[in-house]
Amino acid sequence: DGKQVMIVAITQRQWTGLLAALDVSVPVAALEAELGVSFRQDEGQRHTHRVRLFPLIEAAVANRSLAELAPRFDAEGVCWEPYRTLGAALAEDPRLVAQNEIFAEALQPSGMRYPLPGAFARLPGETRGTAQPAPGLGSHTEKILAEDLALPQREIARLHDAGIVASAQ
Repeated sequence: DGKQVMIVAITQRQWTGLLAALDVSVPVAALEAELGVSFRQDEGQRHTHRVRLFPLIEAAVANRSLAELAPRFDAEGVCWEPYRTLGAALAEDPRLVAQNEIFAEALQPSGMRYPLPGAFARLPGETRGTAQPAPGLGSHTEKILAEDLALPQREIARLHDAGIVASAQ
């Protein structure tokens, strides 16, 4: 149906569920026998031989619609989601940003407003700090040169005059 899906199979349970959901246990077992490995026992082998595994998985997924795959994946405990662009994910699920207290809309130096992430956690009893816009290029030049590098004002002036550093406009 042209829809893309993302699948993760790290644990033994996820792997066996994926094989069952896609009905690929037999070809995968044949590949294991050929290579002398166990994909179920060693997820590292799945990574090592992904060039051989991916075509089996891709063909099984391509032969089914997302509407057919979803209940099979869910029944077998497969870790999966339909692939979405960031824009689509944000539009479809307001919990990600619009309703998420981590994000706040702020005016940027560019003059545009868009959501920014703030602190991802807070300590009990403390209030979450507000998200801050990115500093403008050069806005900290003087502070860094004077405080962090301990340059005297005459040296900072010389650097400005020579065009080596600049401050925010």
